[in-house]
Amino acid sequence: MSAYLQDDDSEYKKFKKKIDASNDLEVAVGIHEDAGFNENGDDILEYAIWNHFGTKDIPERPFVDLAADRNQNWQRYVDEALGNLTDKNTSLRIEAGKVGDIAVKDMKAIIENKEVPPPNKASTIKKKGFDHPLIETGALLSKIKYKIDE
Repeated sequence: MSAYLQDDDSEYKKFKKKIDASNDLEVAVGIHEDAGFNENGDDILEYAIWNHFGTKDIPERPFVDLAADRNQNWQRYVDEALGNLTDKNTSLRIEAGKVGDIAVKDMKAIIENKEVPPPNKASTIKKKGFDHPLIETGALLSKIKYKIDE
């Protein structure tokens, strides 16, 4: 009786193809150009940019940068996602979506927990009726999303 074993490297080749594809994939988190307008008619992307970088009348509140700086664990999630590609029941897009969900949650938490300085001025609090920087109508917060670009 004889036995024959053949290793055609097909699983390795599939995995390598998934990893190679990851070099062309980007998960963009924040406010995107299709965010639309809030109930006051303001372009939400412009509003986000004005608040993030500041203007002569609006102080800088860099919520995107703060979220990225405070969440160094995102790289751990990326590494975990790449490791999950060895599972035949997942794809690069599914794993990228998991990382995107985590980053969106973290970015929203920075705003919800009032971690973005500076606090509102007294005149802004009076106008809004409450003191919560970056929240007025809730539109900005609701439009923080992720997109997968390939």
